Amino acid sequence: MDITNNALDLAIQYCGPGKPFKGIGKVIHDHIRKSGDFCVSQRFTGYGIGSVFHRPPWILHHLNDEPGVMLPGHCFTIEVWTRSQTLTPNARRVLTVVE
Repeated sequence: MDITNNALDLAIQYCGPGKPFKGIGKVIHDHIRKSGDFCVSQRFTGYGIGSVFHRPPWILHHLNDEPGVMLPGHCFTIEVWTRSQTLTPNARRVLTVVE
């Protein structure tokens, strides 16, 4: 899905020291919203990687007010998940598209 890959590329380009984590969500949200057919799934997030694997900072891929800014040495994931706008937000299945 090009829309998802492009959103990930834009999110990575956004990153840098001093940038707020919530900006990642805005970049992804703004790009996906343009498609009209998809939206960002709020069920999945990115996360920090350190001595513990799933730890703060929490990287939300939608509009949010998550605090904090990126610093040199921060290591975290950005895992963009999109869903069709025709699915209900509480759908119980995750569909994966493999190119």
